[in-house]
Amino acid sequence: MPINANAVLNRLQDQTIRDRSYLEASFTIHGEPARAANESDEAAAHPIMDKFITGLGSEGIRTLTNFTVTQFETLWSYFSGKHDLYGYKIETAVSPDGRYVAMSTADAGSVHDLTIMNSRHHVQFANLAKSAS
Repeated sequence: MPINANAVLNRLQDQTIRDRSYLEASFTIHGEPARAANESDEAAAHPIMDKFITGLGSEGIRTLTNFTVTQFETLWSYFSGKHDLYGYKIETAVSPDGRYVAMSTADAGSVHDLTIMNSRHHVQFANLAKSAS
């Protein structure tokens, strides 16, 4: 089915009008309470956090993690933002019938999937090559 460009543009314009109307209504209803909350002079009391920030500055937050800076950086090197997990990543190649063909070495979780795949092109091409047998 071909895409009708005019219909797409009309739907986008209608959506823009609905979004603008919703934002204006939300501002009318909630604008003044939000402004009052932002202008409020009352600050929430957090004596423990205030002590750390006053004494240690922005580095105080890292102190609260119970890790040294080196340990903190090491932990982040294993974090995969895509999978929201800590650990290692591997790439496994399987045949259409589900049999294992090849597996990469384990990389830190912060290494992107495409980086692993691109570093293994030679393995992929070798596995795709036809043999005389």
